[in-house]
Amino acid sequence: MRTYLTSFIVSFLFVLVTTPFLIKIGIKHGFVDKVDQRKIHQGVVPRIGGIGIAIGTLFPLFLLYFYNNFVSQTLFGSIENVVVIIFGGLSISILGLFDDIKGLPAKFKFLFQIALAVIAIYCGFSINAMSTPWGVVQLGWVGHL
Repeated sequence: MRTYLTSFIVSFLFVLVTTPFLIKIGIKHGFVDKVDQRKIHQGVVPRIGGIGIAIGTLFPLFLLYFYNNFVSQTLFGSIENVVVIIFGGLSISILGLFDDIKGLPAKFKFLFQIALAVIAIYCGFSINAMSTPWGVVQLGWVGHL
């Protein structure tokens, strides 16, 4: 439990520190979402905030490589885990960045996400159960979806 809390705190602090920096870079270089009739926001909104969130999520995972406990052993115990968790996360983050900057068709993004999910399933990942306030729900074959 301590590892999860520490990872959350490290991630939170990293994102808290880098977000203002990314906002300035986004505005300076024009990586912003401009107001039009379809938008509800006022003024320009930087579109590269996902970079800070992605790095903030991956940074504690990188630090776990240097710390030996159950969580790090599980993460780095097989190449499939590293590929699915770290490279899958990077892939979806890069897709989001390209979409923010250039704009990608929804069909392409959806197919890309399906491809990443298929790779995860092929590597043995699934969600078998879900905790709820009323207890644990076993998902069975639905967990693959």
